[in-house]
Amino acid sequence: MIRVKVCGITNSNDALLASEMGAYALGFIFFQGSKRYIEPKKAKEIIAKLPPFIVKVGVFVSEPVENVLKIIEVCGLDRVQVIDDDFKKYKKIRSDKIIRTIRVKDLKDIERANKSIYFPLLDTHSAGAYGGTGETFDWNLLT
Repeated sequence: MIRVKVCGITNSNDALLASEMGAYALGFIFFQGSKRYIEPKKAKEIIAKLPPFIVKVGVFVSEPVENVLKIIEVCGLDRVQVIDDDFKKYKKIRSDKIIRTIRVKDLKDIERANKSIYFPLLDTHSAGAYGGTGETFDWNLLT
């Protein structure tokens, strides 16, 4: 089964359209360095309008766990997608609620994803961005 997460939601119209088109999950980016950053208060307003079956995902980059926990509660997030090398700090969050972004450069990154206790999300490594670049890594690494 293929499940689609539409990420970078910043307004209600896009969120509702994505849900109507069959998106499984919607991603809200809480990394201030992103052009798709959304304030938690605004995300909460959008989330309140969504159908209950949509999985709400907060996307965080090296964020202190206390901030993540606060945003989960404020917004009513179902999952958190984390881009961070220090995963020990997220032990306060149930591991089945965490999506771990693995930035793929080579086979070592695929092997790291296979060993992760968290749900892995593979994204292309980019020196200048944390994700969402539209670039693809060598999918032959997956075979």
